This record gives sequence, C-alpha cells and structure tokens, in this order.
Amino acid sequence: MRGTSDSSVALSEPQVSASNCERGWVFCAQSKAIGHLLGRARLVDCCELSADEFEAHAHWHCVAKWSSVTYKKVFAWVLEQAERFDNPFAYVHRPGAVVWVNVW
Repeated sequence: MRGTSDSSVALSEPQVSASNCERGWVFCAQSKAIGHLLGRARLVDCCELSADEFEAHAHWHCVAKWSSVTYKKVFAWVLEQAERFDNPFAYVHRPGAVVWVNVW
C-alpha cells in the first residue's frame, strides 16, 4: 500500500498477508463483490506471526493450518473500530487490484 497513514483504500479480502502494512483507515469490500464498499476499520498494527502464533489465533483469521499458507513470512493485520455501513457505496475497482485499491 502506498500513501500516508490517512490513505483511503479498500481491502478486497480480509486475510493474513505476506507483507507488512501502513496504519490508517481501510474500507472493506466483499471478495468477488466488486464495486461496493461494505464497511471500514482502522488498521492499527501489523505483526509477523510464527507457526505457533498463527495456529493459536486461527479463530481470528479462519485459516486452520500453517501448512496451507505459502508465504515466506506471515503478518496479521490488527483492526479496530470496525463498522459495517448501513448502505454500501460504489467505488471503481481497477483491473489488477487484488488486496489494496485506491478509492479516491
């Protein structure tokens, strides 16, 4: 993700990640439901996880086994102040955008 900590971007699919991140507000869109932002959350921290930490926190990220992850390093993104919008709003989903999408 590029930009300042105030960057407004859409997270296309909540997930553990192969990369660290910048902190700030993110908007959330449902995977394969291209074109509508469903909510937002404040991304407050990114933590690299060991295999033991990953499996101990499976109830948060919903990936049961470390062996199913193909990343060399795994990061958890810590979200706070998550809210679902009463009325989702449209955004332009540009081709090739998978995880981070600029919405402004």
